[in-house]
Amino acid sequence: MNLGGGSQNLGVVVTIASLLGTNDDLFTYDMPSVTMISPHNMPSSASFSLTLLGINFGFLSDTTPSGVLGNTVCRTTSWLTVSSLACLTGFGGGQALRVRTAVGYLDGTTNPIFTYDAPVVTFQLQSSFTTAGLSLTLNGANFGRLDSTPSSAVGYLTQCMTSSWTSGTTVSCVTQIGFGSDLPISIVVDELVGCRFGSFSFDSPFTTFAAPKNGPVSSNAILTLLGVNFGSIDSTVSAQVGTTACASAAWATATTLRCATPVGTGGSHHLAITVGRTVGTMTAAFTYDAPATTSWSAPNMPVSGSNSLTLLGLNFNFADGTPSATLGASQCATISWSSSSSLLCRASAGSGSVKSLTVTVALLVGSSTTASSFLSLLTFDAPVVTAMAPVNAPSTTQLQLTAFGLNLMQDDFTPTLSLGATLCQTTSWSSYTSAGCFVAMPGSGAQISIFTAVDDRFGTAVDMFTFNSPVVTQIVFDSAPLKGGASITISGVEFGIQNPSSTISIGDTVGATASWVSATSIIASSPKGAGSGLTAIAIIRGRVGTQLNSYTYSAPLITGISTVNGPSI
Repeated sequence: MNLGGGSQNLGVVVTIASLLGTNDDLFTYDMPSVTMISPHNMPSSASFSLTLLGINFGFLSDTTPSGVLGNTVCRTTSWLTVSSLACLTGFGGGQALRVRTAVGYLDGTTNPIFTYDAPVVTFQLQSSFTTAGLSLTLNGANFGRLDSTPSSAVGYLTQCMTSSWTSGTTVSCVTQIGFGSDLPISIVVDELVGCRFGSFSFDSPFTTFAAPKNGPVSSNAILTLLGVNFGSIDSTVSAQVGTTACASAAWATATTLRCATPVGTGGSHHLAITVGRTVGTMTAAFTYDAPATTSWSAPNMPVSGSNSLTLLGLNFNFADGTPSATLGASQCATISWSSSSSLLCRASAGSGSVKSLTVTVALLVGSSTTASSFLSLLTFDAPVVTAMAPVNAPSTTQLQLTAFGLNLMQDDFTPTLSLGATLCQTTSWSSYTSAGCFVAMPGSGAQISIFTAVDDRFGTAVDMFTFNSPVVTQIVFDSAPLKGGASITISGVEFGIQNPSSTISIGDTVGATASWVSATSIIASSPKGAGSGLTAIAIIRGRVGTQLNSYTYSAPLITGISTVNGPSI
């Protein structure tokens, strides 16, 4: 039998002694069979030489074999040995391909043993708007033949709207709506998948407007956020006010989100929106409502402080937000948080009327003020004078007085003192219970009241001081007619200064108002009267000075009689 092969349905010829016997279609050579291929995979966009190993490839070099990888015919197929062929590949694509060989008229097909290299994405645009329609150019290798129908996707679920083959190294993708960052780009060519991870991001969400701008410190106020790049309808979004996540966040449209605000306090919080894994931030966009004080536990307090005052109101935070409070100009010495509507203030020393009350929580300031300058929110106790030293003094000398009492302030705060109608020229603080008063020009009078003022709080102590009584030493007059009207000059001491009010009396008869001349002299007109050895009384601003047996009216004078004689009985 001759070596050969590559045919089927061959006739058999038998020759015996020149006699021939034939039988057609009686014999077939075994079909070629590829049992191994080397290498098992190759790029789809270039020609490479493959070695096909197997059996029944014929014994002659001119058997003219052919090979097919899937649907791609080898550009050339060369016989090497009875068990090997060489195939120069053409462009192709696909995986788990069968290899078909033909030797002569016999064909052999293998199980799937060959795969073209999967597509490889090496470069693409790095980011995109979240809206649809952006064209991406994907560069790489193994994108297949001209007639390839590739498909591509951005992310894990979002297919490109269209994928267009340009060359074995370039494919164009028109994106759909999407969101997220560090997403993979995948491409499928002839069922082979290539993927590049973490190489694409949709643009981050961008908030352009938020309303309302402020809300209560309690949760669940609805905050509407407007902007762009909020993703598609199935977006999973989250939002934060400051560093605290919204109680809930819901996607409304690609440009609208809604956030139920969390419990919080403070101002100028940023808003952070996360769509997928991309984050957008709007700075200084939201402020919690400022604290508001509505009432307090006491209408007045001692000036020494240390009293506890409970402040009631709103927006004091839902945790200890380190509040502070100021009563007028006096800050609470300590303040502790009790609840979102209650603070406990230990008052510092203070004085006067409190017309404003300020509470600060997390840098937010809330103030309560009076509607009128004549009203007050609360008051510190008014000053009280209980004693004076000295209690009397001459009317003509400068005075240094000391007032004793309560509520004259805890520190060197200059109070105001008045001695009757005379304002102390200087006032010096000594202690919480005493203050000094210097009177450069004293006065006169008795049972004089002391007036004190600390800020706008006033105190009065009656009948606390008396000037020395006037002393009459001499009365000078030219005549003393019974009808009065004569000029009388009264001399003495302690007649006061600055023209005090004064009157004189002669005996039981009250005279006219006297005129002050100096601290030692007054002038008056004598009243009508009669008698001798009468007492002169000078009354100067309520203080009385007397001189006994100092005034005698003129004796009656007879100058004539109408009848010179008459009966004796």
